[in-house]
Amino acid sequence: ALGHTPGEVEMGEPDYVLATVWLNTKCTVCGEIEDRELKELKYLYEDGKFIPSIDEFTERLGKLYPYVKDCDYTTQVAVTDDDVLGSIIADGNRDRIGTILFFNNKIIDASSRSRRSTFSGLLCEFSTENMDEIVSAILGIIMAVDPSLEESDAADVARKMVISMVSSDPHYEDGIGYVFGNADGGNYRLVVSLEN
Repeated sequence: ALGHTPGEVEMGEPDYVLATVWLNTKCTVCGEIEDRELKELKYLYEDGKFIPSIDEFTERLGKLYPYVKDCDYTTQVAVTDDDVLGSIIADGNRDRIGTILFFNNKIIDASSRSRRSTFSGLLCEFSTENMDEIVSAILGIIMAVDPSLEESDAADVARKMVISMVSSDPHYEDGIGYVFGNADGGNYRLVVSLEN
């Protein structure tokens, strides 16, 4: 009979797989949710670390990967909390805390030492020399790490990286660093890290 009295907007638990969060307005009298709005998250990181767990990020990457990639080769994405742009480039096998293996648009293996751990970067290796396939795979990875980008924006970032090939300085977009070039074994490699 008194009607609802809206309170302050409260943020629900973020969904890091879909990069969304519900904003709820509750009645201050009865506590009922009076209004809800679904908001897209702009960032998935803070304090130099990605917020999603390795499992959450793997699921997010798996959802985005098939839509932008149409090829039949293996891509390995290693998750790390090491100094990505330093020792990981120098020694690709060092201090990986998780690995995501893709083949034919599907995750075929996802393993990590610490399921709850956050991470600071990715090391992605491609077992193909087809640049169209590589750029398509990179597009999915960029969209997974940066939810603020639309597909066309992510494609621009991918193109800039491939054109600059092995620049001495990483290409930064909105606090996320991308370096693309040749790995020691001859495969192409993408390193993604957060700006501290």
